[in-house]
Parts: sequence; structure tokens; C-alpha cells
Amino acid sequence: MTKHNELYLPASILIASLLMAVAIVSAGSALSTSMNSLAGALQGIELKGGAVNAGTVTAPEPALEKIDLQKLLNEAPAQVKGNANASVAVYEFSDFECPFCAKFFGDALKPIQENYVNTNKVKFAYMDFPLSFHPNAMPGALAARCAGDQGKYWEMHDKIFETNLAQGDISAAGLKAMAKSLALNSASFDSCLDSKKFEAEVNSNFQTGAEAGITGTPGFIVVADESKKEDLVAAANAINSTYGRVLAEVVEDSGSTGKIAVRLGGALPFSVFDSVLSTAE
Repeated sequence: MTKHNELYLPASILIASLLMAVAIVSAGSALSTSMNSLAGALQGIELKGGAVNAGTVTAPEPALEKIDLQKLLNEAPAQVKGNANASVAVYEFSDFECPFCAKFFGDALKPIQENYVNTNKVKFAYMDFPLSFHPNAMPGALAARCAGDQGKYWEMHDKIFETNLAQGDISAAGLKAMAKSLALNSASFDSCLDSKKFEAEVNSNFQTGAEAGITGTPGFIVVADESKKEDLVAAANAINSTYGRVLAEVVEDSGSTGKIAVRLGGALPFSVFDSVLSTAE
């Protein structure tokens, strides 16, 4: 190789490198300009879910579950207390043998009654939801209704849960003993309980609860006017965020009752019920 060629080769490499660098810079500038133009264009697009704002797309709220609120409203509860014409109603689906139902009875029920039921702000309906693996749940539901035949439903309701909390006898024999302690007519009560007089009504409550999405006890459905939807969704989201799991679900009516509902599950503290009920008023 001559000296001239030896000098020419490094110079060629240097020139080629410079040309490639210029090309890369030019391409990068063009790409940056294109991306900026695309981002600017996107900010002005109006999508089906709403206009794009500063390049950010907000995901739409998920559709709410729908249930047949008319069927729930038409279902006859085991018993009701409070203002029958209140705009807000609480339906408790419960099992007399369930320890968590007994916990709700011992903890949150009293302040709910004091703050909302006794003040005529809320109608409170007890619905039977006896779980199949609780052998004393159905007898308990029947016993409370049989006591109701003699005007003492709530007295028997309270007596059964108090005995549950104390881990006492809530078998059929225990229920008959409770009836005597409440000064009920024993013969009438025993006949009512043994014949399972209200079994069809108890099963109807259970079926209605299952169709409304109740899967365990205690379960609750708070019914309010549809105008409260936005506020109840916000309240439910706040509750779920606080506890880190889904405790409150807003559900819509599949019909045309003009009502909205919040489904709650578990022996929740009064603060949860207070948040929902104060919003639903």
C-alpha cells in the first residue's frame, strides 16, 4: 500500500463517521418534532369516553351491577321496626346461629337503632337467611316468627342472639325454654315450631337475598332514592379505600323503582353503617 493510500483510508473513515452523526442528529430532531406534533394532536381529540386532557385519558367508571329491587321491596320481612314510610330502608339478611350475626347484634345494631331507627329516619327489616351448615339456624328463624305470632318477635330475636353470644343452648329445646321465659303460650309456640309453620316464608327470604347478591351472613342492603347515587358511590369508594377491600357495593335497580342500593357484608362497625346511612338520607 502506498503512503497516499495509507493517508486516504483514515480520512475516509473520519468523513463517513461525521456524515453518520449528522444523519442521526437530523433524524432525532425530526422524530422529536413528529412526537410533539402527535402529542399536540391527541390533546384535541374527543373520544367516546370524553376529551383527552393534556394527553391523559381517564378510564370510565365500571358499570354498576343491577338487581331486582322491586322483588326485594315486595318481599315480606320476618319483622320490621322504625318508620315504615322512611325514604331509607335497611334489609339485614341474618342467621341466628351465625357468630358474626351475633357480633353485629352486640355491637353495631344498637347505635343504628338509636341514631336512625328510633329517630324515624330508617326502616329496619330483618330477613331470614339460614345457612345450611348451621343446624340451629332454621329452628331459630322459625322460633322468632312463632313468637311473633304472639306479639313478641323482637323479644325472641334478642333472646336468641343474646344466648348465641353467651354460647348457650339455641337448639329446639333451648328455643322452647326461651319461649317459656318470655311468658309465651308454650303449647301454641311448640306446635308452631314443630310444624315448621313459617318454613316457606323463611325460604322465600333466603331466595330473595340470594338473588340480590347476598352470599353470607350478616349481609345488608341499604335502599335509598336514586338521586343519592353519586354520593353513595363516593361513600362506598371511601369505605373500600379505608379498609383496603370491597365492603360496600352500590347496585342499581334492574327495573324502574327509582331506587338505588348499597350492599354491605359482614359484622361491620357502626362507622361504616353511619357513613352509608347519613349519605342515603
